[in-house]
Amino acid sequence: MIFLDVDGVIANFVRASFFVHIKEPEEPSQWNYFETWNPPLTPKEFWLPIHAIGDRFYDEWVGPYPWTHDLVAEVQKHDKVCLLTDSSSHPTCIPSKIRWCERYAPGLEVIIAKSKELLAGPGRLLIDDNDSNCDKFFYAGGNVIRFPQPWNSRAVMTVNRMGYIKQMLEIWSKQNERVYN
Repeated sequence: MIFLDVDGVIANFVRASFFVHIKEPEEPSQWNYFETWNPPLTPKEFWLPIHAIGDRFYDEWVGPYPWTHDLVAEVQKHDKVCLLTDSSSHPTCIPSKIRWCERYAPGLEVIIAKSKELLAGPGRLLIDDNDSNCDKFFYAGGNVIRFPQPWNSRAVMTVNRMGYIKQMLEIWSKQNERVYN
């Protein structure tokens, strides 16, 4: 079983959040990028305008990455795939995120979970852009491939994301050992 994260891996949440905050989109170099803005934002200040948009945020603002279709297809070559994602505290986040997944990754099951590591175990692989999620999943007994993004420890691999992911999936598929990358 392969769990594929949504935000930051197949959904361009970051770009949409820049637009909502009326900021020129850029590739952030850290996970909580809004803390580096001028002026810096607290998490509450960051989420306030996104929550004000409600279900329209995922329906109208968040688009797929250029590699979304290819990534999903590549991952599906290796095992059953399930989208594993977190949600914000807004009541419309879960239904709108599920609609987004149905639109851009049709036919895949969607699990919404705050603690992704609860699904870790032998033969289970998480592909995620969040270093903390990856660490917790691995230490709970799962396998991990960090999806290269400028804000994580695989930032240098962003030059050839798909090549890196293909290589790591091949290693995971052929080995019986745990994978942590």
